[in-house]
Amino acid sequence: MTAPLLPLQSTSANRSTCRVAVAIKCIGVLFVLWGIASWVRLSGPLMASPSPLDDNGTTTLVIDGEVEYLSSTGRPGALESAVPVKASSTVRKHTDRVAVIIEDRPLGNLVPILLHFHSVLGPEWPIILYTSPPTSETLLTSASLARAVASASIEIRHLPPETTFSSHASVSQFLTSRFIWTDLAPYLKILLFQTDSILCSASPRHIDEFLPYDFIGAPILARFGTGFNGGLSLRNRELILRVLDRWDFAVDSAAEDAPTEWKFEDQWFYARMRELGEDPELRGELGVSVDLPDQQVAASMAVETIWVDGARPLGFHQPQRWQSQHIDDIMEYCPEVGMIAGSSFFGR
Repeated sequence: MTAPLLPLQSTSANRSTCRVAVAIKCIGVLFVLWGIASWVRLSGPLMASPSPLDDNGTTTLVIDGEVEYLSSTGRPGALESAVPVKASSTVRKHTDRVAVIIEDRPLGNLVPILLHFHSVLGPEWPIILYTSPPTSETLLTSASLARAVASASIEIRHLPPETTFSSHASVSQFLTSRFIWTDLAPYLKILLFQTDSILCSASPRHIDEFLPYDFIGAPILARFGTGFNGGLSLRNRELILRVLDRWDFAVDSAAEDAPTEWKFEDQWFYARMRELGEDPELRGELGVSVDLPDQQVAASMAVETIWVDGARPLGFHQPQRWQSQHIDDIMEYCPEVGMIAGSSFFGR
């Protein structure tokens, strides 16, 4: 009897098994390829795509709410590696400094000035407008201002009833009363500005550079007095209250022998602060020190009656009035002064 051809049957079985294995492998490869194709198709929107605003060879990527820039050129200034930047951030407003404007008239340039100061100072700086209820209602018809108030970028506070500013003397009387300086607590440094003052966005300086000083503003030409103009000035609120605790502006300014500097609140504050700083007994008695800048430093913060060649100050006060012969140079450097053209709070 012939024995079964077992080897032939075994070989056939092995071939069948191999064919099955190959088929399984092919199916597996197909699944892998399908998966890769699906991933590429779904992740396509997340892959690099040039921004329509980018024309310098820089590619913009948006991945999981973050923005990255990848340089595809070797040009100077191009970013060479991906730098993730959060799409949004929380702005923490300063609690020790604030910008303040006091204006009870619905002037045409008041809203633009408010929004401009907010832009140049930055979102960290709170801004407060003191005004009357009727004026605030008029101003809030501006959608831009209403949006800034709603987002807490600008705050509106009402002046005490019956407050009016009919002359420069009335402004001085108001600023030498305690209301404004106590109402602004707990802020320490107060940047006062008016609708006839402006900050220059091209300035290399920022107001924070002048925070160490207790009072700084545009230097005043000698024939107009001494000290710094208050129309655009940074002041130490607590030192202001120390001065008011010791001296009375109404009494000083009404004296027959009162010097010119005692007729205006800004020059009076400067004179009294200087007296505090120069008198060791007063410094010891009150426990305070006074830091006032020299004229050169002050002129880098603001310019009014004194022109400094080549100066690129942070701001100007009434440049059309005091620096008309330099207005072309000023406009080239700080075109924003057009917002205050013709503006003058009150003549001296």
